[in-house]
Amino acid sequence: MNVVFSRVDYAQVGTTSHGCLRVMKEHSAQANENEGKKSKKPKSCDKIIVGGQNGILLCLERKNGDTNIVYKTLQDLYIYGVDMFLCGRNSFYHFHDCVEKNSYICADQINDVLCLPITEGGWVGRGITPVIEGSHLAYEVLLNEIPNVLHLFMNDGGFNKQKVLYGTRNGKIGLVDLSPTEGIICLEIDTKSFSAVTAIDCYRILDSSGSPDVIVGKEDGLIEIYTVDELDTLNFRQLYQCEESITGMECGKVASDHFNEIVVCTYTGWVFALTTEPLVLGETAVGGRNEIAQEQQKQAPQLEVKVQQLKSELEDLENKVREERDRYQELAKSQNPNDGFVFAKRCQGGFNGCGEEFRRCFCYSIRVWVRQRIISSLSVPSRHHKDGDAHKKYRRTVWNTENICCTQTAAYNLSGNWF
Repeated sequence: MNVVFSRVDYAQVGTTSHGCLRVMKEHSAQANENEGKKSKKPKSCDKIIVGGQNGILLCLERKNGDTNIVYKTLQDLYIYGVDMFLCGRNSFYHFHDCVEKNSYICADQINDVLCLPITEGGWVGRGITPVIEGSHLAYEVLLNEIPNVLHLFMNDGGFNKQKVLYGTRNGKIGLVDLSPTEGIICLEIDTKSFSAVTAIDCYRILDSSGSPDVIVGKEDGLIEIYTVDELDTLNFRQLYQCEESITGMECGKVASDHFNEIVVCTYTGWVFALTTEPLVLGETAVGGRNEIAQEQQKQAPQLEVKVQQLKSELEDLENKVREERDRYQELAKSQNPNDGFVFAKRCQGGFNGCGEEFRRCFCYSIRVWVRQRIISSLSVPSRHHKDGDAHKKYRRTVWNTENICCTQTAAYNLSGNWF
């Protein structure tokens, strides 16, 4: 039986990059010891940490149906106790209790970093492709595709504390066992599309009593949920289409401590949650009334005030847009008609695919209105074609899109003969 998800928007933080979102859990050892005992303090929910491309770091929380900013201020960052691992484009730094301990310069671009938990007889401080021990290269793991994101298997490395999930740029997810001497690829499977995997998390979202599920976020907006059996095999269960490029994703209980949520951040900065909480809750058997329904009734007057504030803000924005449009038209008339206007807009895109099926997936994200999408592709015969290169054909496909949202991510599957 599939779980029904409902989307709830929390905030918009601006353009974001890969690996920008984390969910800070509100569970402690003291809370586990006092489990089952009555406490006067109300239960606190999880918090959301998200960073934008403008360098601002935000900590968000949900209270009484509102999104509150707790504090406001790196692409690759991992924290383990008092150890902090930072990565630039080609550099790796290890800080222990705010003191630099190790560093490493990588010949290739670094996409992600993580640290395995410390266990007796184990070793720590490893990444994947390559694996680093201290300031030295221990070994490299050769993968079939380019890895794009890493995550500890079952959030702790599995039973031996040294297994890592990885997602590739062509839409595959795999499991690798990082032993002290070499890395062994346990499995690698295809997902439901060729788009790049941008986020992975392990969380009990389908069955609260079983093992954690594997939730995968992708560049084309797909969120796929996989269950894990006793043999550590991933089995697909269901998916959700967000229609926006996903840059960060984690699971937790942000709005309510009774319902699980998949917290998602998109390229255009939208932070929202896919919650298992029903939008309309009926009466419960306890007292014949629902506490959540009563709370919503108390908040009704506040919602009306907020709606009026949003209406006034919307009118102000419409006036500003009208003024800018008039100013642009006057500027266009005063200039030479042969001169053009070019506006610099940030765009994120990728071209991935599967060579075995001769298919490619083109995915892009842009924060402007798009009226036409033009894709030119070259159809070439295979190397063993009788006529060789004499019959190359160029194909040009145009999509007319007059009503496209400015935060939309478009993905296309292109098929044909490719080199």
